[in-house]
Amino acid sequence: MNFATAVFHSYVHDWPCQLQFNPRYNVGWGLTDGEGLKRLWSYLSSLVSPLRYATRNHRIIAINHRSLFHNGLGIENLVLTLKRKMIHAVATKVESERAVYRILQAQNPHQSGEKYTEDFLQAQWQQQRHFEINIKTADREKQEQQAQFYERDEALKTLASSAHSDPMYTNLKLQEIQHLRKLQDEEAEKLGSFFADSKDGQRNPEKEKALGLLWSAKCALHKCAVKIQALGRRRKTVVKVLNTFCNRRKDYLTKYAPDQLGLPENRAITYDEFTKLQLDDPFWNDAYLSFSKDPWAVDPTVQTGIHALLRMDRAKEELVQLTNELRRCVSWGIHLRNRLKHCINQYTCDVNLQNQLQESLGQVSYATRKILSDELESAQKEHESLLLTWQPAVEDVLALGAIPRSTLPPEWFALVELLRQNSLVNEPTGVHVDLLLEQTVLENQDSDGESTKEDEDVTPSGVDHVPPEDDDTA
Repeated sequence: MNFATAVFHSYVHDWPCQLQFNPRYNVGWGLTDGEGLKRLWSYLSSLVSPLRYATRNHRIIAINHRSLFHNGLGIENLVLTLKRKMIHAVATKVESERAVYRILQAQNPHQSGEKYTEDFLQAQWQQQRHFEINIKTADREKQEQQAQFYERDEALKTLASSAHSDPMYTNLKLQEIQHLRKLQDEEAEKLGSFFADSKDGQRNPEKEKALGLLWSAKCALHKCAVKIQALGRRRKTVVKVLNTFCNRRKDYLTKYAPDQLGLPENRAITYDEFTKLQLDDPFWNDAYLSFSKDPWAVDPTVQTGIHALLRMDRAKEELVQLTNELRRCVSWGIHLRNRLKHCINQYTCDVNLQNQLQESLGQVSYATRKILSDELESAQKEHESLLLTWQPAVEDVLALGAIPRSTLPPEWFALVELLRQNSLVNEPTGVHVDLLLEQTVLENQDSDGESTKEDEDVTPSGVDHVPPEDDDTA
């Protein structure tokens, strides 16, 4: 049995971290993005400013009130949330199944006379994980350091090409820059080469530098993608980084892989296309840095198939989890309603309960127990109204076809039908006439001094704040 805690979200740092900690690349997480805690903090963060100079008790009370409202609203919209997640999971499953089906119809050039299979794609994914996770952390740090040296060298080259009006000053600066570049090259050489093909006996410093600069631009681009996904802004900075990456990739492919320059996956990316990329898109796969000749590293079709297969598996897991959550949800509704009804019967009829109350609290009159019973009846009616508001969303979920009707307990449908009949029988008549009469009387009265404009900002339900919705395109 395995246990896991959702402490890592899908916006992790770079590709090696994605391999190990992204929920979309690990079994059992479904389509979660792990951002629930941040969304809760975002919901409570509006209290920071008004409570900055409040006392400790005032802060605790304010957080408690807002948390209670958050919990109540969450219970009220629970089935709607499950419905939204279910629609997203079904759409993701259908889309990924189509992508996998198209790939499975193609011939596999790595196995003569055979087509791609799910087992082949899964085996390639395991090989990629094993290959890249085994790279030492120290080597990754030195790789980043070497890429920084290449970036500084590019900055010095740009500085050297800039013009200046004073020839003497220009010559002095050029000599200084050349000296710094020489020191840069020496330091980079001491680090070794983390961008060289270990299977090739001859080293190509220019190719290593170009690949290092490309990798550095890719890392910077991923950071921009994370900020876009999380914050939805920073267009100006992203365009600059995106252009740098596209130019470096084009230069690298032109010099060292001209046969790949015309491939669709290597064309220039626009800002609008970039903002639509998910963080689990094959675009972020850094397999080209591994220098492996395995299919997962050199074949774009295999890379696309791996990601589509993983997305399909996560969507299936999500559907299983949502099915269990919906069944637990309606079972909780049935159980709580039965508990309330049982407690009401105990307070009015149970002699043993009366003896227990007398032993613990002394003499308890029938009137006191009747008050408690009325309070429980009020809670029961409120809970039954909640269950009736859930039922349309439950029917919509069942209409999707992802969950069979037999999955839910039969008691749920019987209870909802009973509550509907009771609501029709007990619906009061003439209430609309009374409300209209009351509204007419109030309009004829003088103003009580309160501004009517303030009430315009309040929603018809009386709730003046709606928390932000959470997002699942994990």
